Amino acid sequence: MKAVSIVILCLCGIFGLCSSGPCETQQPCINGATCFDSAADSYFFYCLCPYTYYGLKCQHRNSACDDNPCMFGGTCLVINERYECRCPSGIYGDHCQANGCASDPCMNGGTCYPFGYSYACVCPRGYGGENCEE
Repeated sequence: MKAVSIVILCLCGIFGLCSSGPCETQQPCINGATCFDSAADSYFFYCLCPYTYYGLKCQHRNSACDDNPCMFGGTCLVINERYECRCPSGIYGDHCQANGCASDPCMNGGTCYPFGYSYACVCPRGYGGENCEE
């Protein structure tokens, strides 16, 4: 078995097939992807794609986030050819479109702070009540 390994190594060295993996010789991953040679087989590789690309060589672009579908500071993430909005604290909805303050409930110059599906008003001096209505 040892002799076979040596022969294979020599043949690979002579023909230049096995001296390095496809990541070094062919640079198959594109669009800023990171290439990793397979540890199991020197002919195989895999690409770690930037989040807007997918495919074996990261050759396909997912443009789902191009239109900025996430509102109120939400972050758009491409996940398997779709997008998902990650909302900041106090904001909710598929597009981060809502918060407890969306309806502007605080009156008389009160400041609204969203807390999930709810809110709290901080009233200016001289006003009180849940919505600064008193």
